[in-house]
This record gives sequence, C-alpha cells and structure tokens, in this order.
Amino acid sequence: MESAEAAARAYWHTTLPCPTGAHAVYPATLPTPNEVNAGPDQAALRAGTMEVQAWAAYGDPTCTVHLPTVDWDQQVLEEHESGIDANYYHLFCDVWVHELGHFLGHLDEGQTNPASIEYPTIEEGSPNYNSVPECLQIVA
Repeated sequence: MESAEAAARAYWHTTLPCPTGAHAVYPATLPTPNEVNAGPDQAALRAGTMEVQAWAAYGDPTCTVHLPTVDWDQQVLEEHESGIDANYYHLFCDVWVHELGHFLGHLDEGQTNPASIEYPTIEEGSPNYNSVPECLQIVA
C-alpha cells in the first residue's frame, strides 16, 4: 500500500490532505447502490452485475478508503514486492490513485472521459486501466 500511496502523491503532484495518509478498512461491507456513484455503470451496480471495488467519501476528514476483502486481500497487497501478479497490483494501484484523488477534490460525478483515472469504474481492459504511469513503474 505504501508504494501505491507514493504513486498517488507523484501522480497528483501534491501531498495528500490526510493525517499520515489514507488507510484502508478491511473488511468493508459493500455499499448499497445509493451510497456510491458509479456514473454510467450505476444501472449495472443497481442490477447486481457490477461490484464496487473500493470507495471513499469526498471530504472525509479521516481519509478512509474502504476496500472489501472480496476484491483485495490485505496480506497479498502487503506482499506484492515478493511476487504477486503485476496486473493485480497495478489494478489495485490504479484504484488507490483514483480513491485518493477524492480527498483532493476529484469527483466521479460528471466524469465522462473513460480514459481518466477519475472515471467512476476501473477494470482490466477499460480505457483507464493501467493509466497511471507511476503505478506501472512499480514492479510487482
């Protein structure tokens, strides 16, 4: 997580307005569709065909990023340097950069560019997947 947070600081060219950085919550319960904004994928979220990978509240003074263990395993993320799959780690890093962007004022709402890291959804094969050069520089 530390390397993903460093990538986020470099990507956003700023320090994060968080006390000692953001922290993840394991296990997080999945939010209801009314608690998150999935932009154009909101219908899929409501239909249950899409799952939220992570979420953070804009303006949350605790800078908490919620990570459900259904998608992310804390032990595996902590051990990425000892050989976890690079695609798995790079997706996590992209998601982490996206979520930390919320604490800097970057919102999902109104985002229409699917190549933007702040587009509401990120998944393997999407235009914003592996879009953070700082994440790609980290070798898992």
